[in-house]
Amino acid sequence: MRNQVPIKILLWVSILLLALSACKFQETESRELPIEISPTGAQDVDMDLIVRQVQDLVQDTLPNSYLVALGFAGRCRDLPGLRGEIVLDFVQVKTFLFHRQVLAAFTSVDTVQGTLEIWTKDVSDYYWSTDPLLPQDVSVAREVSQMAYRHITDLGILDCDVVMDCVGNQRDIWHILCTEPESGPGGRRLCEFEINAKTRQIVDTNQ
Repeated sequence: MRNQVPIKILLWVSILLLALSACKFQETESRELPIEISPTGAQDVDMDLIVRQVQDLVQDTLPNSYLVALGFAGRCRDLPGLRGEIVLDFVQVKTFLFHRQVLAAFTSVDTVQGTLEIWTKDVSDYYWSTDPLLPQDVSVAREVSQMAYRHITDLGILDCDVVMDCVGNQRDIWHILCTEPESGPGGRRLCEFEINAKTRQIVDTNQ
């Protein structure tokens, strides 16, 4: 009985310190950071190179964070070369007693200008995927983008905007949405389908 009070005090102090440490997280934002898009002398966008650079920079703010989502946004005709915006999401997960803190770094790479933006946020209060993407999930991005381009062309859609993404909890499934030109993902939908990166199967999900 004598030890119960100190234990309870220690528990509440630990919880209080945890809450205070979570509140101390300061959101950050960095713009126009230079980034290498392809090896010297090469023309093609190198997705593996980009991910390595971005991950190294994110580690400065969120140590031990890892990639959970990858996407591309741009014009349909630029899909094969991934010339547009590459989006990479990273998370850092901290667990202490009954509390889990999830910090996210959202990044955007302009593969035309060769610049990077990074902004961080505490997403603990949201449902957020913390399943990691693996190196092989990144390496298939170019092949998937080329498959998506051929399918969109086969549909007879020659001018459109496109968003392509893959997240860790469904790492083999890439979702592709194309919309009217200059309208972005919120524009009128022209096509929607999924590509299974493992089976190379295309499934039309347009409703």
